[in-house]
Amino acid sequence: MGRKRSSLIGMWEATQVELQGTYSTGRVIDLAKYIRSANSVRVVAVIIGTPVPCLLVTLIIDFMPLFDPSKGIEANKLFLVREFYGFTVMTLLAIHQFRTGVRTVLSYPTKRVIRDALIVAALTVGGLYGAILWIGFPLPFTTLLVVPVWLTLTVIPMGIQWAKDLLENPKAVAMLIDMVKLWLCDFLLVFIYPPYFYVFTTLTHTAQMAFALLLPLIKLFMRNLFARAVAHLGDETPGLVIFNADVFGSLFIAYCMQSSPSIWTTMELMVVAVCLMGLSLRDIEHARKGLGELERKVDSGYMWSSYHGAVGHISLGGRLPTTLERASILLERETQSPANNSRSSQLLELKRMILDDEQEREGPTLVTKITKKSSVGHDILRMFGSSARIHPDAEQSGKKVEEDTRSTGSRTLGVQDRLKYTRKVRRLLYMAEFLLLLNYVEVVIPLIFSIYLVITYYLPNREYYAIYDGIDQIQLMQTLTNVLFYCLLQLASFLLLVFMLRRMLGTEKRQEATSELRHLLSLPLIPPTSTMSAPANAADDQVELFKVKKLIKSLQAARGNGTSMISLIIPPKQQIPLISKMLSDEMGTASNIKSRVNRLSVLGAITSTQQRLKLYSKCPPNGLIIYCGTIITDEGKEKRVNIDFEPFRPINTSLYMCDNKFHTEALGELLQDNDRFGFIIMDGNGALYGAVSGSNREILHKFSVDLPKKHGRGGQSALRFARLRLEKRHNYVRKVAETATQLFITNDQPNISNLVLAGSADFKNELNGSDLFDKRLAAIVVKVVDVSYGGENGFNQAIELAAETLANVKFVQEKKLIVAYMEEIALDSGKYCFGVGDTMKALDLGAVETLILWEDLPHHRYVLRNESTGAETAKILSPSEESVDSNFVDADTGAKLETVERVPLVEWFANNYKQFGTTLEFVTARSQEGSQFCQGFGGMGGILRWKVDFMEMDYEFDDDDDFDEDAFM
Repeated sequence: MGRKRSSLIGMWEATQVELQGTYSTGRVIDLAKYIRSANSVRVVAVIIGTPVPCLLVTLIIDFMPLFDPSKGIEANKLFLVREFYGFTVMTLLAIHQFRTGVRTVLSYPTKRVIRDALIVAALTVGGLYGAILWIGFPLPFTTLLVVPVWLTLTVIPMGIQWAKDLLENPKAVAMLIDMVKLWLCDFLLVFIYPPYFYVFTTLTHTAQMAFALLLPLIKLFMRNLFARAVAHLGDETPGLVIFNADVFGSLFIAYCMQSSPSIWTTMELMVVAVCLMGLSLRDIEHARKGLGELERKVDSGYMWSSYHGAVGHISLGGRLPTTLERASILLERETQSPANNSRSSQLLELKRMILDDEQEREGPTLVTKITKKSSVGHDILRMFGSSARIHPDAEQSGKKVEEDTRSTGSRTLGVQDRLKYTRKVRRLLYMAEFLLLLNYVEVVIPLIFSIYLVITYYLPNREYYAIYDGIDQIQLMQTLTNVLFYCLLQLASFLLLVFMLRRMLGTEKRQEATSELRHLLSLPLIPPTSTMSAPANAADDQVELFKVKKLIKSLQAARGNGTSMISLIIPPKQQIPLISKMLSDEMGTASNIKSRVNRLSVLGAITSTQQRLKLYSKCPPNGLIIYCGTIITDEGKEKRVNIDFEPFRPINTSLYMCDNKFHTEALGELLQDNDRFGFIIMDGNGALYGAVSGSNREILHKFSVDLPKKHGRGGQSALRFARLRLEKRHNYVRKVAETATQLFITNDQPNISNLVLAGSADFKNELNGSDLFDKRLAAIVVKVVDVSYGGENGFNQAIELAAETLANVKFVQEKKLIVAYMEEIALDSGKYCFGVGDTMKALDLGAVETLILWEDLPHHRYVLRNESTGAETAKILSPSEESVDSNFVDADTGAKLETVERVPLVEWFANNYKQFGTTLEFVTARSQEGSQFCQGFGGMGGILRWKVDFMEMDYEFDDDDDFDEDAFM
């Protein structure tokens, strides 16, 4: 008996689509992010608004009136318009469904989808019109005659678009076959439900009750067919299955309800639905076994406090996180590289400290009471490096800080348990989404069907629908009673499901359903935008600029023998095959080089370039940059260098050079700021011309002038002196205007985006209103400011006064950032740090909101290995400390440490700053504020999220200049 029961359970579970999949890591993180950002109004709007476009698209066709078919096609021109509209919508949906299923390997631009849909619809309707003229109107068996033609015409543009890629990519062929299976499943629905409905309407009421039990079985069968067809789509499987199989099934249930006057048929289907929902909830409860134990293992002994990552900054304040929050945090950490598993992102708190009232008012001050001799301190440093973060207990915020000298057991979640926990949560979320969408469809489709029936009843085309034969308004309302009653019962079932899932999973499932609906509402008419290589924000943009600068410096310093160093820059939309052919031709030319050594080097470089080029099927959106060749190292050895990357912004230069050096001149345009502002500062002593772009402030030209001042001479000479004075002022304004044209006009166009006029007298206004001033420059004057000085001091003051206009210029942003940093220091808020040592401690705590680095900071990060023990240690050393031998000796054993890695600290931060949950800002020493920060504060500091008492933090290193951090390995 038990074996039969197990077999039945196994068969049942094998047919349940929701048990066959799991959420991906990215899906869990996206869901957590959406739930944190969505509000109730947005949730309700998505739930209610999702079906509205479907209803409108369906109703539009019925607003086109039809006339008596006996009058022929000449009287029914709108019939052809209806058909054109219908086939356009069908073609759009078909092509979009295909491109959605294969979008990871094949592309189909939205403009082409619209164009092809219109062409296919026009050709189909043209064929239909020809058949009508030949056979007659109305055309018998229209669907059977026209649909095969439409199918053929729909497949042709997809074949043209993808033929070449399909020949080169076997994976694309397999995915396309799966989408063909999905299409066949869609057509199978058309051949299953209409015959079922016909048979249903011919049966007696008693027979209808029995026959209605086939509907859940048909839906179950179609779900499994669809699920197997779209299994390769992963996270999108629930949505595609429900919005294909179950929408169709729910629609025909609504048809059956309005055709059956028996309330018992409705109750029967409702009982079946409730039973199926109960079984699904049982499956969820079964899958949930062991989840609570794993959560307790995480939560017991530790205090969740805060986290900063892709889901945003989660502040828990001592409360336990929800299942979704906990899983999203753990999964995000799993996706990070080993280097990203820094202790700065640890969430498990090893000790609870209590703040007094004053500290609580100022914000959470992080205090650690660890001494060198404390076993707790050794345990923390051994297990978590210098990353243990101690946060206040939210429930005991009124007590004094006390040192807890007890040994704290460090219970962490093992890798196996963590994977088991996240796998369970991913599976549960997948099941919950499937159930929610299923029940949502069961509620919405009958409601939409009822609205559709009521609206079309009052439209002129109702006489052509058999459903309205011999029915008046009262009978219509009576007919819809069963449908609305079924809809009401399904709504109660849906609300019950939401309540049960919230109790079982502890997450906001209504918002999960909304997240999925919002995803499914991404209309095909909105072209996707690629942000693969684009920085996420302005701070990331500056980091990318820094990386390009460092790359350019490294490439410029490289030298090789002969002409074995290839520089290849391909602008966007360039054809990769053309470049490959050019390299093949170069290969033939290089074969004729007389020097054997040089010939082999050049051929090797060209071969490497060709191999790099094969990694790209088409040119990336921003272009492609490749450097290949053999360089000579400082030790005189040869080293092969192969670099290929997509720049973070489009590059419009085409270059191929084979030389003894890499050509990086074209990369300079990546460093240029998009906005370059010009300045003219003029007063009675002279004029200065300057430009501000990015973090650069440049004085272009300046000259002095000797203008006559006002005087008290009278008599006959007064008019002559006044005339001479005005003449010299006029000549001065003329010279300023002519010089401005020379400096700011290139190739008949301004070489600046905007111009600022400044001065201490009225000269700036005279220049701005003068006919001598070039109209092209006058058109881009954005601000006229009064300054107290002339010359360079006036230039600096003009930049400050025009700060709003220059808000996006890096030079101004840098000044504002450092001023904000200095204000924190002046206020003694405690929310700042400077120097390498304190800044690394604050980063380790996750307390740094903005990390400020001098881009020329000379410090290096060393990874040192003790050869006898194999232990590795990371140190940050200044240039003077690099020459001290004791820094490369193990303090305990006296063994010499081997250098495993030496990386400039600024470069290491450029690649790893995100693991600390901070934003990175580079500054220069070009401005007065920047120079003060670099020279007076060590070139490294940060603005903190909360106050940190560095005096209380004793981390087993002597001072800030000798920072030894086990956490940054």
